[in-house]
Amino acid sequence: AEKIVPGADGQPHEVHVGGEVLRARTVILAMGAEHKKLGVPGEDELGGRGVSYCATCDAAFFKDKATIIVGGGDSAMEEALFLAKFSSRVVIVNRRGEFRASKIMLERARETENIEFLTPYVVDEFHAGEDGKALDHARLRNVETGEERDLEMDGAFIAIGHEPQSARSEERRVGKEGRS
Repeated sequence: AEKIVPGADGQPHEVHVGGEVLRARTVILAMGAEHKKLGVPGEDELGGRGVSYCATCDAAFFKDKATIIVGGGDSAMEEALFLAKFSSRVVIVNRRGEFRASKIMLERARETENIEFLTPYVVDEFHAGEDGKALDHARLRNVETGEERDLEMDGAFIAIGHEPQSARSEERRVGKEGRS
């Protein structure tokens, strides 16, 4: 929609789309969400070439390959459990010693043979292999000691949350008492 004009006093709302005006009593804005990013070097450059945000979408590309999941909540555990069906090795990298995941999700992940845990580490950088084409390893840092280490992998899945994409709707909010 290019423009939304809220209806006044029970009148229909107007939604302007491609030169056409649509009228409706109710307008639902389905803005979606974007995956939160780590914001580290190599993340954007290697997106789609080893760095991913969706194990359900991309796990099959990593059959019998080494992977990591970055995150410590239920979403990260869910991604790890799904990815473990494909990957030879899944390492869950979490910045804290403890996890925010529910007890049942954490237990399921711990019971899965090819899932390992690495705490308290953060990813500082992603690196491509010598050919520059795909992810080869990540530089990790222990948040308590500052120790750095490289971890070889073929895939990295970032599961640290989502950002709602509601900013445009907040900018356009008009009407009585802040309601549209």
